[in-house]
Amino acid sequence: MKLKKVEVSIPEVKKNLNSMYIPSQADTAQGFANLILTTTNNGSCPAISDTLMVNWEIPPIISILNPDTVCLGQLPVNMDVYVFGGNSSLVWQTSGTGVFSPNDSVLNASYIPSDSDISNGGVQLFIESPNCPIYFDSIDLSFFESPVADFSFNLLCNDSLVPFTDLSTISNGIISDWNWNFGTDSSVVQNPTYAFGFDTSSVQLIVTTVAGCSDTIRQSVSIQTVAAEFTFEGDCVTDLLTFVNSTAVTGDSIISYYWDFEDENTSTLIEPSHSYEVEGDYYVSLTVTTMNGCADSVTNLVSGECPILDGVPFVPSGFTPNGDGVNDILFVDGGPFLEFEFRIYNNWGELIFQSTEQSNGWNGMKLNSDQPIGVYVYTVRAVTLNEKEYTMKGDITLVR
Repeated sequence: MKLKKVEVSIPEVKKNLNSMYIPSQADTAQGFANLILTTTNNGSCPAISDTLMVNWEIPPIISILNPDTVCLGQLPVNMDVYVFGGNSSLVWQTSGTGVFSPNDSVLNASYIPSDSDISNGGVQLFIESPNCPIYFDSIDLSFFESPVADFSFNLLCNDSLVPFTDLSTISNGIISDWNWNFGTDSSVVQNPTYAFGFDTSSVQLIVTTVAGCSDTIRQSVSIQTVAAEFTFEGDCVTDLLTFVNSTAVTGDSIISYYWDFEDENTSTLIEPSHSYEVEGDYYVSLTVTTMNGCADSVTNLVSGECPILDGVPFVPSGFTPNGDGVNDILFVDGGPFLEFEFRIYNNWGELIFQSTEQSNGWNGMKLNSDQPIGVYVYTVRAVTLNEKEYTMKGDITLVR
């Protein structure tokens, strides 16, 4: 078959299809519009169309609320952003090399600056809408070193007036403000002095740099007081006296006691016992020292009328058989006696010493064995020169 040549005339295609569509209020109110492009002058060919859906959104208002000063002691930087309008997500960007946590798409993300960011002294952060990139906000962050707060204080014994010394440091920057809180009062002086009550208080110091960076420290302050005092129990100074320690101490602890009995005898016990060989008045001194070096002394008059023996038997309330040559033997005073019986019993009623001679006293032993410290029972039967008989029973204390 012979083919017939057919000439087809193809119209000129419009080369520039770019156009501008101006949406109506109804379009923007609806939030979208379908734009349809359709071919024309197709001859016998069917028209071809393509559709594009265009969405409109309200432009967001974006504002970063963070201050532009960042203290290195307050990292990471928790971003604070205000957004009004818009319905698309926002994305963070940085001019530095730090990272956003948990990621750069979280509105209130935390920015962790890199060492390079910090060494450069600052970084610029951006937040923008991917769909409307013309709407964004940025902030220039400057990094400043935080101070390290510290202080010391000097406690004075028995004095509530305490001087404080600021020891706060910063390697790069200037500390400009000191804020002291003493509980019931405050001070803005760098090295204040404060009068406390005699108790334990908490002191707080906040130091702030010219850049606004701060640090806080809190310490407890216990006022140290010590007041030495004592009393004594006993009526006769040649009898065994017991010294009762009533020293008061706060904010500290006593580590040593020193007693001076004014008869060339001393003691370091907390509550010693002592007797004098000669009746009279004695000024006894007690000096106490605390763990922190505080000391106090007190001197009290020790005196007491001893009974007039006049032949009547008398047994002291105790003795100290420790080999120091003072009050080592327990004798029965009084006499002289025509007849004499002196016996000592322990707590089990066992007879451990007896004597029929007034000059033979008890040395605190039984069969050459030292008896333990404690209370023992004595009995005395004595007949004086006028043939008057006395029978006595009581307790004596053995102290070493």
